[in-house]
Amino acid sequence: TTVGDDGPPLMLKMKFLPYMVRTFGCRNGLKILEQKGVLGFEQYTTNLLMKWGMSSTAINTWRPFFSSWGSYANEMLQQNGNQRRKEGGGKGIMTQNEDLPPLTAQNYLHHLERFNKLFEEGKIGSNNCNAQSKNPCDFRGAVIVVSLNKEDASVAADLLSASLGGCRRSSNVNGISEDDMHLAMSPVDGGLVVDAVVEDGFGALRKHCKKFEDAIHVVLVGCDDEVIDASIDISMRDKKKQKGMLKGWRKCKCKTVVDVPQSCFSTASVGKDGSCDGDVDKDPSSLSESDSEELPALVKKLITLSGSLPKADERPGALLFFPGIPGSGKSTLCGAVSTESLCAKLDQMDAHMNDDGKISLSKKEGANEKTGESNSNFDRPVIVRVGDAVKEKYWPLVKRERLEHKPSLYVADKNSTPTVWNTIAEVCAESRGVFAPVLPDSAALSTTTLMFAASADGSYKREYVFPFSLQYLAVCLSRVLQRPQKSHRGKLDAATDNACMIVVKFFCLYKGLTADRVKETCEDMANEAGTVQIGSDTFFITVPFFVDNSPRDLPKDLHDALVDAIQLQCKVDSGGQADGAPIMSEIETRLRSLITSHLDMLQALTVSKEASCESFLSQIVSLTNSLDSYDISGESKVASLPKIKIVSIDVNATDVHHTLKDAAASDSSIAEFLDKGGKFDPSSIDADEKKTARYIKDTHVTMVHCSRSSQHEMRQRFGSLEGSELDVVVNGFLFNDEIAALSVEIPGKTLGNQSLDVPPSENEFAHITVWCGDGVEAVKSNSLPSMVEKGLAKKVDFQNRVSLHGVLRFWLTE
Repeated sequence: TTVGDDGPPLMLKMKFLPYMVRTFGCRNGLKILEQKGVLGFEQYTTNLLMKWGMSSTAINTWRPFFSSWGSYANEMLQQNGNQRRKEGGGKGIMTQNEDLPPLTAQNYLHHLERFNKLFEEGKIGSNNCNAQSKNPCDFRGAVIVVSLNKEDASVAADLLSASLGGCRRSSNVNGISEDDMHLAMSPVDGGLVVDAVVEDGFGALRKHCKKFEDAIHVVLVGCDDEVIDASIDISMRDKKKQKGMLKGWRKCKCKTVVDVPQSCFSTASVGKDGSCDGDVDKDPSSLSESDSEELPALVKKLITLSGSLPKADERPGALLFFPGIPGSGKSTLCGAVSTESLCAKLDQMDAHMNDDGKISLSKKEGANEKTGESNSNFDRPVIVRVGDAVKEKYWPLVKRERLEHKPSLYVADKNSTPTVWNTIAEVCAESRGVFAPVLPDSAALSTTTLMFAASADGSYKREYVFPFSLQYLAVCLSRVLQRPQKSHRGKLDAATDNACMIVVKFFCLYKGLTADRVKETCEDMANEAGTVQIGSDTFFITVPFFVDNSPRDLPKDLHDALVDAIQLQCKVDSGGQADGAPIMSEIETRLRSLITSHLDMLQALTVSKEASCESFLSQIVSLTNSLDSYDISGESKVASLPKIKIVSIDVNATDVHHTLKDAAASDSSIAEFLDKGGKFDPSSIDADEKKTARYIKDTHVTMVHCSRSSQHEMRQRFGSLEGSELDVVVNGFLFNDEIAALSVEIPGKTLGNQSLDVPPSENEFAHITVWCGDGVEAVKSNSLPSMVEKGLAKKVDFQNRVSLHGVLRFWLTE
């Protein structure tokens, strides 16, 4: 077989590799490698194996293969010049074979054949994989490698990172966050090495030195005055500036500042195990701040200084959060949590280890309900963070506090809708915490299915599911309305004009999830992020809500009002209700009246606050006892996946505009639209500048947005399709003076011999947004069909339908 020929001979040689592994792991994973590096690729392939339902044994068997392919392919892509080095850790493991073409998705099989031979012969494998993803680092803290130019600093930082055991790498000294420092202090996450140039300055570093002084080290590489004076590439003025800034670096109030010559790094080499060649037995104490020494002595000194840091408490903790809606009793439960209340509960309970590794509790015989002074020692920090009292962004604050207090029992007093579950899982993974959702009982967490009209004449209806019962919604509404006026910190009480519809809006944020899917999604997100697991399952805390497992049906008038409110909110959320304010006001008044009329009945449905708090505290004690018995030896941590913003079918903008020009030739209204004000100018197409009228540069069909689906669901439905090609069919054009879009039909199959099923779009109106007016966001295009029905926009149906070639892509957040 010749290079470039992917015919039968090569395919037969690769037959031993399953099709799914080759195509979706090795080929499609190349894009992940370019975006997220080796660690992101390893998580991507682990996620694939889990999604395919493989056993843990099979997953562990395949992971070394994928890890090695990731390292090999990453080197090949770097040699192609397609990717700058993003991770530290040693020299290249492989050099480009002149007989092979550059590694791309089109010719990856040639490289896979070569790789497999090397892998089978043991020439590439676990010893050559990125040390950062395999072994804990020997060093804790942060090292800032400063040089006169970026290239020298980067080379030195790469070598030092590898020599220290595979520290994380960064090239932005002024972008180091407090979270980065907490991670650098952890023996599990393995230090941080940052490259910088003298001119970057140490101002941003100064604030971290106040808190982490003993964990920060500065290494000045080739920064002697003689070296600066000998340079012929910079002016005398710049030389003077560099010398002045170096004085500041040398006075930095950190653990140590060390000067080393550039030759220290240019002559050193790193072994396969990440060790540095040289005299590692050299006395590190001989390396003073003014003397220049070899790299091994520097490494030994840094590790020695790192060992003098206070031992980090690496016990796993827990993050409790509340998937629910306002009025569910969340703040009442959180108010019951304190070190004192948990100690008192411990005194009342006997703990027993179950077969699954979890702790069950039973009441001690003769235990006093009110213990007075506690005999128990609850030695974990207890943090209850009230969302409405936080002035900054809530979840970044939670992450920072969890990283600083990893063993803590952290209670997030904030309604946590599905859009933030992935963020919470990532926080748990990075801070070694148990992902612990707090849910109401099965009578409240009970699927509600409603049928709403999806067309103007009501001939077509669409099914909507929600994970909570209508009784649960009604009780939550009654509790919000029972709050005294202007008493609630979050300004949601009886004085709030649209209080009922705000609660209904929260209820609708769970649209598309059944009760079972809430738990399944939480479990999958915890597994994907790599959170600490107690036993084999996610640790759910279930709080009693209703007195009976099957609460009585709601009165018909209240039931109908709730259904009408949900239907209206769903229309508003999907853009199908242009101005819902008047109707919302009417339904708000109706709900308030009916809740007041049936208040006694609603209050009789639920258990007492005392009973809920009692159960809640008991389960927290069970969780903390399980944490205390948790064996951290052999624990493995998996990097979290990048967050998906949307799943889309990307189409070429030029093809879109050619389609419009062709349509304009046979329809004067489209021609008038394109010509009006000189709007049509493909050469001036720009990114989405929302303040100005513009054509959309990145034309696409949105299949699903992260606000309407969990990260897990998006990956589960579309993960195997990423990178697949397909043709969408354009059947019309909808437009007015504010927004314009092509309506399209999405095929049921991808293109190619191995065609795959394509799930339908989450958008009721499948379209390609083409143009937006001044100050108009692209999302408004979802409302075009309803605007056409109301005469606020025009639709032109195409007699000759046009196919546009597209590729299914994941748009990742920054």
